[in-house]
Amino acid sequence: MLEQQIDSFIKECHIKGLSHNTIKRYERVLHNFNEFLYEYAGERDIKDITINDLEPFLVKEYIFKLQKKGISNSSVKNEYDIIKLFIRHIVENYDINFDFSKLKINIKNPHKIKPHLTKNEYEKVLNALKEKLRKTKSLNVFSTFLTIYILALTGMRAEELIKMKKNNISIDDEWFLKLKIKGKGGKERENFILLENIEEFLEKYERLKKKENIFENEYFIVNKKNKPLKYNNLYVTNNKFLLKLGIDKNKKGLHLYRRTFGMLKLQEGHDIAAISEWLGHHNIGVTHKYYARANEIGKKRLILKN
Repeated sequence: MLEQQIDSFIKECHIKGLSHNTIKRYERVLHNFNEFLYEYAGERDIKDITINDLEPFLVKEYIFKLQKKGISNSSVKNEYDIIKLFIRHIVENYDINFDFSKLKINIKNPHKIKPHLTKNEYEKVLNALKEKLRKTKSLNVFSTFLTIYILALTGMRAEELIKMKKNNISIDDEWFLKLKIKGKGGKERENFILLENIEEFLEKYERLKKKENIFENEYFIVNKKNKPLKYNNLYVTNNKFLLKLGIDKNKKGLHLYRRTFGMLKLQEGHDIAAISEWLGHHNIGVTHKYYARANEIGKKRLILKN
């Protein structure tokens, strides 16, 4: 079926610098779509469906099948968008015709506001992270919580920090730690942390590395094997940490700190364009969709409660 084209598309995603989780999601969706094509061909005694046989009605059939299964509209739309990206890749690279005007499907996708920490919760988490960093004597534990602490201070994507190289960190103007970030699609930006908020932890981090005989490391934050940290391990540790602090169980994940950072900065009155640039969004419309709109809804809820 489309294995060769899927491999080509995934390689292009790697070249573009898409995150590990995004690529895995693309692979899963396209594998499921390819399996559907196998089933479709088998039911109709068709030997094979090639890229030249790929028609809009096949995509629609797959989407309708997802909807019949009761999958949420947001998930269906996500799969639909991924398949469209894939087909555009095929059209651009394999010289085939595809009528996108016949692919229009109305999938209602109401935007859900994902939870973020309140200002009090955020300060509670920061204080708990600092206490954890001061007490721990294990490099592995320290590196894990240093990563979470930096995510909370900057709103970076977890993948950006995990992949950050040591040579992308520097002192700026004697007051700041500067982090040069390579974001989605290779987009570069800079974030800053006040040295007074992190200097003691960076010094302790260096001491713990020396105890493990680590004197040279390619990545900024490493474990005792001098390897970058694993996303899944960070995710699980962070969720347990938040639950132990009494944070609502729905407020979880490493992206929680990114949402919280954006929302709190918006509530403090910072310019949305500056927030958008800081977070590395593709355009300001993304920032408005996820933060300004959520802030507006939050204000309305506050009035209703009074």
